[in-house]
Amino acid sequence: MSEPPPSTPKAKQPSDAAQAARPSNLGSLLQKIERILTTEDVSVRGLANAAGLDPNRDFRGIYLNGVPLSGQDISGFDFSGSDLRNTGVQKAKHDRTTVFESAIFDGPSLDPKVIAFNKRLRDIPFHEMEAKLTELLNSGRRQFDVISFTTVIRRAPNAARAARWYEEMQKAGVAPNVFTFATLMGKAAGEQGAARWYEEMQKAGVAPDVFTFSTLINKAAGEQGAARWYEEMQKAGVAPNVATFNTLINKAAGEQGAARWYEEMQKAGVAPDVATFNTLINKAAGEQGAARWYEEMQKAGVAPDVATFNTLMGKAAGEQGAARWYEEMQKAGVAPDEITRTALAKKEVNE
Repeated sequence: MSEPPPSTPKAKQPSDAAQAARPSNLGSLLQKIERILTTEDVSVRGLANAAGLDPNRDFRGIYLNGVPLSGQDISGFDFSGSDLRNTGVQKAKHDRTTVFESAIFDGPSLDPKVIAFNKRLRDIPFHEMEAKLTELLNSGRRQFDVISFTTVIRRAPNAARAARWYEEMQKAGVAPNVFTFATLMGKAAGEQGAARWYEEMQKAGVAPDVFTFSTLINKAAGEQGAARWYEEMQKAGVAPNVATFNTLINKAAGEQGAARWYEEMQKAGVAPDVATFNTLINKAAGEQGAARWYEEMQKAGVAPDVATFNTLMGKAAGEQGAARWYEEMQKAGVAPDEITRTALAKKEVNE
């Protein structure tokens, strides 16, 4: 005789108290939603109040990436351990009552502990700097930011060490910025290495600026490479500045090329400075060309300095020409230095 099939267990019925609580909880939720939707204060504080959230408790360790906080008053909020990337929190109104401990930023941290740590980093030798940051990384405490890593990269003794700290930066989940990449480009041994960092910058979605391209132009092996980076700069829509053109003029093979960059500088509406004319004078083939650039300098209203006259004396064909430039130097009220005296002495010997 077969056994009767097992009976299906009956579903547990909710208690009378639970059944009574459901409509109450649902009603509470609907009221909360209604308060949020109808509140006239759409600031993060107003929405928090409408939702019944406590700024001192309910904003810790949460994902706020992309929530607009720029220009808002976040005094009294505790964002400990929260993801504040892409929020514009750096432009929010905050004070000592705002807590940012171990929060994640897409720029410099606002955590006072991180700011204090970065200040200490600047004042210690590189080997101590490395040890301090390594210790912090191993501790699991997020008391570092983009400034911490960029500072270590800047102080690195060579390109390989700088690259290693960039890798550590990535492992720690800290986003590099334009200064990080400019520093890495500056550390590169040559144009090829700098170009690789530019590619990495593009992959990271970091927009280059005028300092980026001025650094790349400076890393170029010659005028042709410098011109290519200038074209790339124009394609990127980045406006050159006086440092950009001074570097391009310096990269020119001779006076003719330097003069072309000076013309480009004028077309771009960038005002030359004393370094511009000192470089142009230095690029001149002889004293006559140097004198023309000095005249151009006067027309532009740029005051010469001791380097200007030292270069002009160096370009003089002999002692008489150097003496004339020394007289001009005195008229301009520019004090001579040791290089001036050496330049004059050399011209006397050569005579």
